[in-house]
Amino acid sequence: METKVYVILVLIVLCGASPQVSFLHDINAQLQTFLHLAKDQSIQLLRDELNRLQRDTKAEIQQLRSEMASKDQRTQAEIQQLKTEMAARNERIQQQQDDIEQLTGEGVAKNQKIQALEQRNYIERCESGVLNTPYKALATGSGTRYRDLTATFSKPFRTTPVVTIGIRHLDINQRINTRITTEVRSKSPTTMTSVYRPPADEKCACSPVMNPVVNCGTTGNDDIQVLKTEMAAMAERVQQQQGDIQQLQTEGAAKDQSIQQLRDEINQLQNETAAENQRSQNKTQQLQSEMVSKDQRTQTEIQELKTEMAARDERIQQQQDDLQQLLGESETKDQRIQALEQRTYIEHCESGVLDTPYNVLASGSGSRYRDLTATFSTPFRTTPVVTVGIRKLDIYRSRNTRISTTVTSKSPRSLTVRIITWADTRVHVAGIYWMACA
Repeated sequence: METKVYVILVLIVLCGASPQVSFLHDINAQLQTFLHLAKDQSIQLLRDELNRLQRDTKAEIQQLRSEMASKDQRTQAEIQQLKTEMAARNERIQQQQDDIEQLTGEGVAKNQKIQALEQRNYIERCESGVLNTPYKALATGSGTRYRDLTATFSKPFRTTPVVTIGIRHLDINQRINTRITTEVRSKSPTTMTSVYRPPADEKCACSPVMNPVVNCGTTGNDDIQVLKTEMAAMAERVQQQQGDIQQLQTEGAAKDQSIQQLRDEINQLQNETAAENQRSQNKTQQLQSEMVSKDQRTQTEIQELKTEMAARDERIQQQQDDLQQLLGESETKDQRIQALEQRTYIEHCESGVLDTPYNVLASGSGSRYRDLTATFSTPFRTTPVVTVGIRKLDIYRSRNTRISTTVTSKSPRSLTVRIITWADTRVHVAGIYWMACA
């Protein structure tokens, strides 16, 4: 009866048992995948964000520049228009000032003419009348006698008038010489008083008119004719003077009307000039206020744009700093990944068993062998390290035990183990454990 000997060899390698090796393999694979993905995604996100910010910033800067150019053009056009309007208004104001100076000169000349006319001596108006003494008021008595007669003007004069009197009518006793004198005793703008003084032995009654004094003692037809002639001439002169006075009054009224019209025109021109100056000043102030307001708005907009540009520059600088920091961190991670990739460590391990067919090495003599091949369930990235050990043996009892194992070939996908025996040893069955790690 044959005796079967089973030899089991358990090898413990660096990674320990098979479940622990698979766990380390999974952790390392996940860590490597995570590092690569995190690095690539972070860099790509940062680059996309930087490109987007640069595009947005360039577009906004271009838009701001276009708006600034448009605003500058509008501002320059408005300023040019304002200058044109101001020049036109200045020209109009200068023309109005010239007209005002001309009218002022004409007004001064007219004022001088008015003053000369007002200061000129002329008869404004005349008034005449008759005064009679009461009957026989001076017919009795002797010596110097007189009678005052007062006339009140129908319309007061502006100044004390010049008064001329004369005898209009006499009734004297022929037996006595005619002796009588007349004089203006008092005068005012409203009244005049004349006095009549006959000699002591003269009996007469007389009345004054605007005529030189007539000798009351003259008698005869010749004297009467002379008196009538003088009275007619006096009446003609009075009529002529009244016509001259009427003409002077008419001319004075026309001149007064012309002067008043001239004054009204001067006042109207002065008022229009003052109103136009006020409107021009208001418009100028309004334009200046609008220009100041526009300048302030432009300066404010420019300041806002500068502030926004500074904020965007600061934001870009911050983004660049963040990107630089991330690039530094990414470079550090690349170095870490490279170091990890270059480090010698077991990514994963795989194990199994291989058995020779029964009695394949039981016949013959001398050196004999059998190659056994195992294919890995998951290919390795590199050629693994392979460890083998005898798991079982079944050898004929009357022969020496002679057995040897060696790995003849290995690759990331498979390994080949050769089981060798020699001399007269008969091997019924030989089995091995194998473990590949990389």
